[in-house]
Amino acid sequence: MVPNTPLLDALLAHHQKKPVSFHVPGHKNGRIVPYAKETIFTSILNYDFTELPGLDDLHAPEGVIQEAQNLASSFYQSGHTFFLTGGSTSGNQAMIFSAFEKGAAVFVQRDAHVSVINGIRLAGLKPIFLMPAVEKTTGLSLGLEIQTVKRAYHLYPEAEGIVLTSPSYFGVSSSLRELISFVHDKGGLVLVDEAHGAHFAVNEYFPVSSLAEGADAVVHSAHKTLPAMTMGAYLHIGSNSRISFEAVQAACAVFQSSSPSYPIMASLDAARQYAVDQQQVSTEQWKQYFIQVKEDIQNIGFELYTPPSPYHKDPLKCIIRTPAGYTGWELASLLEEEGLYPELATMKTVLLILPLERTNWPEEWKNRASKALKRLQQKSPSKQRSSTVPLSPFLEKSITEGQVLPAVFRGKRQNKILAEAKSCTAASDIIPYPPGVPLFFKGEVLEGGRWDFLNEWIHQGGRVQGIYQHQGFWKVKTIMEDTYDL
Repeated sequence: MVPNTPLLDALLAHHQKKPVSFHVPGHKNGRIVPYAKETIFTSILNYDFTELPGLDDLHAPEGVIQEAQNLASSFYQSGHTFFLTGGSTSGNQAMIFSAFEKGAAVFVQRDAHVSVINGIRLAGLKPIFLMPAVEKTTGLSLGLEIQTVKRAYHLYPEAEGIVLTSPSYFGVSSSLRELISFVHDKGGLVLVDEAHGAHFAVNEYFPVSSLAEGADAVVHSAHKTLPAMTMGAYLHIGSNSRISFEAVQAACAVFQSSSPSYPIMASLDAARQYAVDQQQVSTEQWKQYFIQVKEDIQNIGFELYTPPSPYHKDPLKCIIRTPAGYTGWELASLLEEEGLYPELATMKTVLLILPLERTNWPEEWKNRASKALKRLQQKSPSKQRSSTVPLSPFLEKSITEGQVLPAVFRGKRQNKILAEAKSCTAASDIIPYPPGVPLFFKGEVLEGGRWDFLNEWIHQGGRVQGIYQHQGFWKVKTIMEDTYDL
């Protein structure tokens, strides 16, 4: 198969002209390299162009960018596909902004990424949070069940649609076809943050994309599982969606830079072609490859997590359970010391994201992983490392349903030592990161099971945005008075 990458080809052709730049950007096609660190910058800056003749314009595409987007749309079987250089963050916000009018009541999966929450805020929507099913032993989200959505529509028939997160960060999902059909029958729109599913269209061995199941709009974070540059993403309008092309195009211009990165866009073009090439691999070949990878990891001594039926797990996501008495952060730290860098860790798991290729693990990788596991097992388990806090704190609700979430607080703030902040009001979102799901929204009172979860998460070694260290203490910003602007 002959590769078809019109945008990437256009950048290569322009570079071959040996152009002299009297335009932005200031590095002048890589001629001026900051601090002479040429091994880092030179190669990419040579192709960091702007809207020049023959290179098109992302915000008014008519040439090679439009052609590249059309090829992506054909691959994903969408009504239209937009390239994004601001990551799935910009895509989620543009998708939400273009689908609903200000003041609309919308169902939102509670374990949504913070970019979805900010999109809800910026659009002035009234979110009604729906709680996902949770696997008890790991605390991992299994996604929304259709019965939850049906009960929600009974209570809030005025809802104009739903924003879903599928698959989860850990690659867990289930079929959404029935849920999507139900929402459509109610006259609602279905938007899906499918950031971790950009590769699903490659082969039926992977989970089915919500785009193929009838979603109105879907965002794919291409750089997560396809070989695209960081911040490269796609926003798709469903083939039968009621969402206006013009509204999405306008929203993309609002939430993205007016000077989008050409290297990122070209990488989206190339990543789509790579995905097309991988379609030549048969379902059986993918199956046998992942069976072998799973066996290799288990032979090292790791226990792998598989979600219960009817849920599916993306084979690119390898979820390692940590031995009893040890945290995921302890294992992740030892793996990193051996030069193996996981995607994230939790109290009870470590997540590896495998590459979209059929390459067996080198013996050197296996030996490093085995060494890390042996070093963990040589440490004495501590009772303090065995979590006594429930792993599903998002089941608690304190936000009043159907109220607009404040986007910015302008009231007086104070920095409080975390241990003294219980029952105070958070001045900013508090987000375990990754995975980037807000534990507390700004404006919520710091209390209950989530408060206990937060303290243990930090104590065990987890990272949190909205909490910081100062003079040996963990601190948090809280609101001094109940005044703020939306």
